[in-house]
Amino acid sequence: MITEGGTLHVNVTGTDFASLDPAINYDTDGAQLLYATCAKLVNYPDRKAPAGSLLEPELSDGMPTVSADGRTYTFRISHGFRFSNGAPVGAADFVYTIRRDLDPRMHSPVVPFLRDLVAFAANGNTLTLKLRQPAPDLLPRLAMTFFCVVPAGTPIVARGIDTIPSAGPYYVESRTRGLSVTLKRNPYYSGPRPSHVDEIDFRVFQNGDSSVHQIATGAADYDIHGVPPELRRQIALRYGVNGSRFFAHPWGETTSIVLNTSRPLFRVTSVRRAVAYALDRVALVHALGFLPGRLTEQILPPAVPGFQRARIYPVHADVRTAKRLMGNRRGTAVLYASDNPADAPVVVVISRDLARIGINIDVRGFRTADYDRRIHRRAEPFDIALSGFTADYLDPYDFINVQLSGHNIPAVGNQNLSHFDDPTFNRRMDAAAALTGSRRYAAYAKLDADLMRRAVPIVPFANEYRVEFVSSRLGCVVLAPGVGGLDFAAACLK
Repeated sequence: MITEGGTLHVNVTGTDFASLDPAINYDTDGAQLLYATCAKLVNYPDRKAPAGSLLEPELSDGMPTVSADGRTYTFRISHGFRFSNGAPVGAADFVYTIRRDLDPRMHSPVVPFLRDLVAFAANGNTLTLKLRQPAPDLLPRLAMTFFCVVPAGTPIVARGIDTIPSAGPYYVESRTRGLSVTLKRNPYYSGPRPSHVDEIDFRVFQNGDSSVHQIATGAADYDIHGVPPELRRQIALRYGVNGSRFFAHPWGETTSIVLNTSRPLFRVTSVRRAVAYALDRVALVHALGFLPGRLTEQILPPAVPGFQRARIYPVHADVRTAKRLMGNRRGTAVLYASDNPADAPVVVVISRDLARIGINIDVRGFRTADYDRRIHRRAEPFDIALSGFTADYLDPYDFINVQLSGHNIPAVGNQNLSHFDDPTFNRRMDAAAALTGSRRYAAYAKLDADLMRRAVPIVPFANEYRVEFVSSRLGCVVLAPGVGGLDFAAACLK
């Protein structure tokens, strides 16, 4: 029996939300909050994986009609949805939402995700989107926070607005920057999504240790940032893992060792394959700490459609095979690392394992902000870097094409950190991107395995866990793949 009502108390350790304006927010903290307030054309259901990774219509009356050439999407907007101020939601509101997203005065990060949109219009309750070319990943993109519908006429403000009326189960009632955010039930919401508690209160800039104590004693119910790494073992021993209080689950992230294929050492495929055999993935995962993530040999994480489990490399080092692939080659690899404490133990394992096959490591350390800037610059002279790639949206294009297509190596802001540019694989990535449905996912699953077996531009080794700790009174715990953490709309109090 689900209890209705009450107030959910949520901590945010160490920081505040950057923005609660859907046009501006581009971080996981804000996305997790806004998942409770947002309504979109399509969305992910309030369910755990795998069902929670499957798109379904939300404000759209069924999935859109798509033209034969794949360039026109027509949505019919359902009747009966209202914003939290009582105004009805119509197709014109979606047109305004997109126009506001794209307005240069908003400085929205949405622009790359609408790269192929050439026209959009409303006619009554019908919304039409016209594309420059077919985009089979359009619907997952439209499920991003940027496309939460806002009322027509919502002001265009460069830093965004925090208390916009919303059409989802909850709305942002108030925000005091640096202190708190309050969500309340949308009194006009009539859709199928849950909304069990009356109010959700967020307290920001909390201390990690104090937050864990508050959750343990019931003074708080949850912390968006989970449990500090140094306390995870203690909490696990007390409450167990994946029972009713403490959870560790993979989400849309893959941690990898990047091999720069534009540099002489790793321009040779057999050397990259040798590295993949020489590295002990069990040791690498253990180096990340307690409950760091799920061991993997693949690019796609389990939460992304198209993932198929494949056994490609041994989980422990196969030095004999690695040495055979190396032949007489030897070299020194420049490894870039950040000052994140989690990097140092991983660097130790890499240095030890690669020394066994004749690759010495020259470590260059940088402050995190400088590190991030450098590894995304095409001319930067590194051979190895560490990367954690998180999905912008749940589609394999966002992992494989964005990270590994040779069409995607700009001078700055580069996401193809390995500088991988193989004509055969470029064609296969382009072909997979043009497919739809099960054929799309099957093509990406094969690409994932083939890239790792034959090309190895990166060496994935972990899918990071989201670690969640909840109070004894928190029930209805749904760890939603769409946001990677606790689903606030689904949560209830015992």
